Amino acid sequence: LSQILKVSVPILGVVYPISITLIAFGLFHDRLRYHSRPVYVMTISFVGIYSLIDMMNVKSITHLLSFVPLQDEGFGWIIPGLIGLVLGSLYEKLTASKSISDIEAA
Repeated sequence: LSQILKVSVPILGVVYPISITLIAFGLFHDRLRYHSRPVYVMTISFVGIYSLIDMMNVKSITHLLSFVPLQDEGFGWIIPGLIGLVLGSLYEKLTASKSISDIEAA
């Protein structure tokens, strides 16, 4: 049992935040102003990379992650997820306005 937990806990520690983020996107998809591919890719990438770094348990990195809000409760991945959501939304907004101006110019 302890061997199974040694293997499964790090894997689940990476998969669960990504799953929760995807479920939240599914629930709030219609309410998000920007909800195309860049928003999903950036948010899931930020959450996945943060979760992977968190599960690696490197002491120097773990010390830095301790300053992230909600990290002590196991929800430190929310902050990178929100950053990814904002950056993806900004990217979608900028590319959408650029493509609209290109269409109007033609």
